[in-house]
Amino acid sequence: MQIIRISLLIAVGLWLGCSEPTEETATLAKVGTEKITADDFSAFAASIPDGMKVGATPLEAAKSLLGSLIDKTLLLTEATTIDLENDPEFLAAIAKEAKSRILALYQKQEISDKIAISDEELEEHQRATYRHRALRFSGIMLKTKAEAEKTIVELEGGADFHK
Repeated sequence: MQIIRISLLIAVGLWLGCSEPTEETATLAKVGTEKITADDFSAFAASIPDGMKVGATPLEAAKSLLGSLIDKTLLLTEATTIDLENDPEFLAAIAKEAKSRILALYQKQEISDKIAISDEELEEHQRATYRHRALRFSGIMLKTKAEAEKTIVELEGGADFHK
């Protein structure tokens, strides 16, 4: 009976998701006080790559996805219950990520989008700073294998490669 009800809810939810937008979408599941709507399900399903969707039929795949969304919602509810979002380590990580994203956005808007460097200017700068030359490592040619092995030991011991 439960499977039929879930299947019906999923089918109705998918049908509603394809119809005209309404004020309130159908509730597919409820975890504590949290409602999982057809819109929530559609957004979650869209974020999962097709190769990760498991099920012999589209209905089974939808049931599996809904189960995963219920599990995710349950875990988030439990995390909220223990006040995990106010953990100092978590807050520090969020602040660090926010600063990083603000910096990236500022660099894009105020530097990258406003400054254009031509290929000629770039080449001129590279030549002026000697960055136009490729670095090449030299090879050491020796007469015997024994001499080569001795040189390898010396180099691994810190000897200067260029001598």
